[in-house]
Amino acid sequence: GWEGWTLLHEGEPAAWTFYPQQYPPGHVTPFRWYGDSYYLARPYFDHPPGFSLLVGATCTLLGANQMLECTLWRMRVVPIFFSLFTVFLVARAGWFFFPERLAGTLAALLYATLPAIVLGNRLVKAENLLAPLLLAQTLWLEHYLHKGGKNHILKIAAAGAASVWAKATGIAAPLAALLILGKARKGKAQAVVAGVAMGAVALYLVYGAWFGWDLFSRILGLQASKRVALRSLFDLTGISRVVELQLGGGWYLWLGMAAAWMALGRFRSLLAPAAVYLAVMALTVDVRAVFGWYRIPLYPFLCLAGGLFLADWWKEKDLARGFLFGVTALATTLTYSLPPPLEPSRLSVFFLLGVVVLGPLWVLFRPSPLATRVRDAGIVAALVIFFAGNLLMVVRQVPIYLQEGIRGKSPAVASTTPSP
Repeated sequence: GWEGWTLLHEGEPAAWTFYPQQYPPGHVTPFRWYGDSYYLARPYFDHPPGFSLLVGATCTLLGANQMLECTLWRMRVVPIFFSLFTVFLVARAGWFFFPERLAGTLAALLYATLPAIVLGNRLVKAENLLAPLLLAQTLWLEHYLHKGGKNHILKIAAAGAASVWAKATGIAAPLAALLILGKARKGKAQAVVAGVAMGAVALYLVYGAWFGWDLFSRILGLQASKRVALRSLFDLTGISRVVELQLGGGWYLWLGMAAAWMALGRFRSLLAPAAVYLAVMALTVDVRAVFGWYRIPLYPFLCLAGGLFLADWWKEKDLARGFLFGVTALATTLTYSLPPPLEPSRLSVFFLLGVVVLGPLWVLFRPSPLATRVRDAGIVAALVIFFAGNLLMVVRQVPIYLQEGIRGKSPAVASTTPSP
């Protein structure tokens, strides 16, 4: 927000930087704010200004008369707005791509209630803009491939340009569009998207040159000095994070399995933008700092896969999907939402397995109308418990987040570990 506010009001971008050692002494100022130390860089070149301009303009409308008045309650209006808009886009994409509207509805519910996603969407990061841009572009691409029309291709190109100006990793949007259009042999459309994306990059270079090319190119060159490693891929695909804290690993594991399940079916093309973004992140992220917000653009696509998984489970009522969902996503929700005395017990494990396994096994070995009703009731109960537990966690998100932070920093206590 600081970058956008200063650019709008002072004509030069300024914000706290991760690279104070790279800025000349006259361009960086140390200061303390709310007890934390920052280095204010002027002009600031760590990231493109697109998202920050939106945040700065919003803070101005909400009464920020100086940079430090761009406080969290003002800035968070922007990511919260984009997260609500993304909920709508997830539902619309699910209703459009999948044969059953239930899949889109469940996907939107996942995006709106999974605590790791809700917490991520309260962070003021450019990824909050990349998420709806990637998904909206996917919808426009599908409309263009089926109906044609210049309006759709212009929207696709504009989304790519906006993504580039939001963050460097936003280049994934035009790259994904070029890949999908290339597969469909749409050469002219590819040329439009590529031309607009190159124009956006060129305009960003002009922006940097306007405020000082030497400093701009030096900061831009830091992207090439990042430590890229295979461990980054494991982190991005296997670990659920909010900022740096690991939270909700079972949800992330289940969404990953749902995406793999979907990738084996006829809707695999819907995951292409997420795959391109993941590839861009793998090639650019620093292994020393794989922050949680890097996953935000993946969440809409993962939730679409999760919604399809749950809709298929509702339709097929099979043991396999129910068991996978129960021991990953539902178990994670119960872990955080159950009262502390109830969670560490065999009773809670028996309860979980009974809800998702008892009915299907009964139908499998002793089919009867009663067994069918018990199985169906178990599926309903599992979904109600899951979404209600997630909502409870969202209400209690601050103490849960702090508790997990303390747990993550505390060493294991030998006396609490049972002997084998």
